[in-house]
Amino acid sequence: MKCIGICLHTNRFTCCHLDEEGSRRMKTYELSTTDIGFFLQTVHADTSCVLIEAAVNTFAFVKMIAGHARQVLIANTFELKSISFTNKKTDKVDAYKLARILKAQIMSGEEQVHEVVVPSQHIQDLRALFTAIDVIADIIAVHRFSKSKKSSNYLRSTPKVESSNEKTIIKSTNTSGRKVAITLLSQALNHYRDTSPNAGAWYERLRQYKRTAYSHVICR
Repeated sequence: MKCIGICLHTNRFTCCHLDEEGSRRMKTYELSTTDIGFFLQTVHADTSCVLIEAAVNTFAFVKMIAGHARQVLIANTFELKSISFTNKKTDKVDAYKLARILKAQIMSGEEQVHEVVVPSQHIQDLRALFTAIDVIADIIAVHRFSKSKKSSNYLRSTPKVESSNEKTIIKSTNTSGRKVAITLLSQALNHYRDTSPNAGAWYERLRQYKRTAYSHVICR
């Protein structure tokens, strides 16, 4: 049995092929028709099992490869702490660990990861439409706004900024616009922050910086 761990991004994916003897082979492919075809040549319908970490484009990727492998599983990101909190974070490391997790599950017969349910295409379309409908319901029509800045301001996505000499003050966002769309969009950002170690570390540095700056203002 060959276990394949895939670290998937929006433009490319890195694979780790792990066989029963423990030997591994790494390869990175572009998300193009040609490269996906090359990858599928390495997958066997009777002996290949694939584990992919859930991401934005995972469902579409699984749809392309599902019929070429014996089994394709999607792992819940929040359950893969061995990947999310590793000291060394690279695509090759993630792909290798996914392959190891899959191999351990197959050899032991015990569930190592809970499989993410792949919704039907109808439900996937509804999810995409839900966000679009919500934004359209808030802004009504794009041509209402003469500038992109005005539409962003209406959606409460840009704060007011005051500058004088070398001093810049970032103030609160516009409270007169509608807030449903920005609430929904901000939840997507929260999900990205919580699932990406790099984004989480950046957010924490920014939060600490703002806390320190605010403390200095209060002390004055």
